[in-house]
Amino acid sequence: MTAPKQIVSGVLLVLCCLLPLQLTAQQPAVRQPTRHSSDEVFFPFISSLRVAIRDAQVRLSWRDVPNYQGNYLIYRHTEPITETNLHRAVRAGSVAPGTERFTDTPPQTGEYYYAVLTEQEDGQPLAVFIPFRNQTLRPIAIQRTGPPPAAVASLSVRTDQDRVMITFEPTDPDRRLAVLRSSEPIRSAGDAAAATLLEIIEGSRNSYIDTPPAGVPYYYGVFDADLIGTDSLSIQPGVNTSQESVALTLPEAVPVEAEPAAAPEITAEEPGMPEIPELAEPDPYLPLPGTPRLTDRPEARSNPLPLLQSRFAVLQHARLDSFPIVLPGRQSVSVETLDAVEAIRRRYDTALPSHRPEPVRLGDEHTLPHSASRLEQIIETSFAEQNWHQAYTSLTDLLDSATSQDVERQARFYRGQTLLFLDRPHEAVLELLMVRDVYYVESRPLIDAALRSAGKL
Repeated sequence: MTAPKQIVSGVLLVLCCLLPLQLTAQQPAVRQPTRHSSDEVFFPFISSLRVAIRDAQVRLSWRDVPNYQGNYLIYRHTEPITETNLHRAVRAGSVAPGTERFTDTPPQTGEYYYAVLTEQEDGQPLAVFIPFRNQTLRPIAIQRTGPPPAAVASLSVRTDQDRVMITFEPTDPDRRLAVLRSSEPIRSAGDAAAATLLEIIEGSRNSYIDTPPAGVPYYYGVFDADLIGTDSLSIQPGVNTSQESVALTLPEAVPVEAEPAAAPEITAEEPGMPEIPELAEPDPYLPLPGTPRLTDRPEARSNPLPLLQSRFAVLQHARLDSFPIVLPGRQSVSVETLDAVEAIRRRYDTALPSHRPEPVRLGDEHTLPHSASRLEQIIETSFAEQNWHQAYTSLTDLLDSATSQDVERQARFYRGQTLLFLDRPHEAVLELLMVRDVYYVESRPLIDAALRSAGKL
């Protein structure tokens, strides 16, 4: 019985050695994080993804990836987003590093899931999904929808001689559109905020003409004017932004022509011309009293600026009657002339247009919850009555006890206006600049008016 026992023990020993190898071969491959150096491990995904719902909007916030300089891509889907269904998800927008937030307005009611991914060098998302870190697993229910942002279904940019033609197809004729121009591609809300705002146009238009400097390549974008400067701006390359730059052709250099031939000499034999006596060639330089002759230092005024020869006429070197030339004395103006000048002055003597704009109220899309009733009371009373001293005092007291960031932003927006109407433009500019990124369209004319009042424009 000893031999069979030895055989069984040997078989068991072989199985124990082979089993770990078999289990290891059956395990799936796991993508390893990128190693920047021997000691540093780079994890290319965000952390602390949070979701908040307000009315018809979904507000996302997160923490950026350390040492990552690319854009963040936000995706929306009606089911949990994975690597297999990412191509069916809607790209809601993209933001630049440091933004760490995005506000989305779903087009209709329902339940939605979100994912925030980093962008690879080729512009594609890095499909790494970690639950509750860069993706949501619980459905986000939207009970009602707000007004959809104005958008364009297509965008075309081309050059036409000395101008750039921008054509697009708007989706809502009742909402205004903003036309932007940038020397860099517009790929995120931060790129749009740094671009040049050419004009805010009506949503019923489908084209725009720009005349940029020649020889400089530019990119263009057309967006909802109310979303410029906010994190709700949706960037869709090729749809509402141009993917290729366009540049006007520089004008061809004008060749330097040969020196023109000398003009034909006019002689007295030509009919109708009086006889011109020949004069000695004048001195090339005019000596002034008490100064040495300029012929001793001809470098004083070299070509192409020869010294003006005031004692000779321009044509044919005809000598003037006297030198220096005596201007006519002051003469009195007739009463009729004075009356005519006064009538012209009264006709065109109009007051310069005022730089002070009308007070601006934020639209319904910026309505705050019931907890901000104190701010609404100030706006409806002292601000609406243009009692600027009382409104400024009340808004200052409110800022000392502001309960939320939204209340603080709106209070600063209205307090900046009170400072403008109290003739304190420098303080108004500083106050309005603090909320310009949130209320870009509403604050821009106020900031321009304050700068003009301060003498900076």
